[in-house]
Amino acid sequence: MILEKMKTGKNAKFLFKKENGFTLLELMVSVAIISILSVFTIVNVRAGKNYQALLRSAQTFAYNIKKVQNLALSPKKYGTDPVCFYGIDIQNNTTYRIYYRDEPNCSNLVLNNYRYINAGVTPVLETIKLESGIRFAGGSINHDMAFKPPEPIVIHNRTLDFADQTITLQIGTGFGGNTKNVVVNKFGNVEVQ
Repeated sequence: MILEKMKTGKNAKFLFKKENGFTLLELMVSVAIISILSVFTIVNVRAGKNYQALLRSAQTFAYNIKKVQNLALSPKKYGTDPVCFYGIDIQNNTTYRIYYRDEPNCSNLVLNNYRYINAGVTPVLETIKLESGIRFAGGSINHDMAFKPPEPIVIHNRTLDFADQTITLQIGTGFGGNTKNVVVNKFGNVEVQ
């Protein structure tokens, strides 16, 4: 019966009736898909921003280590006494400082004096705060690195330890936190890993 009507063309409109709009179910499925994609996008954008902040902080820290090395190579004076060494000191888990030590006779300094003591003895050139949410992790806190001209020799925590020194920066906490390492080798080369 239906085939006969289709062949003759009579009342065939009911088979090909055009409907306008979407059903409620189709709309709900579309909204759900868009919502899920939006959530994934927002999460990935935040994770990407956090990772970029961590990378920026690690690169800035490595740059400042190189800056201290370059200062140690220069014959600059801040007063009447020559500068014996420049250093970088991790003050706490979010702040580090660049400092120098000047003395009338640098050869009188013992290895234990190649460190930040206090603002009266070792003036601070610059204090740098890490980006929000970034911190020094683990044994990196209270790390002191001095560069003695003219080579400049690297002195870590008042010792001439020739092993590679690793300073870790972290965003987040626990196992979910991303980290970046700044490695300084015995020759003073700095690398972000």
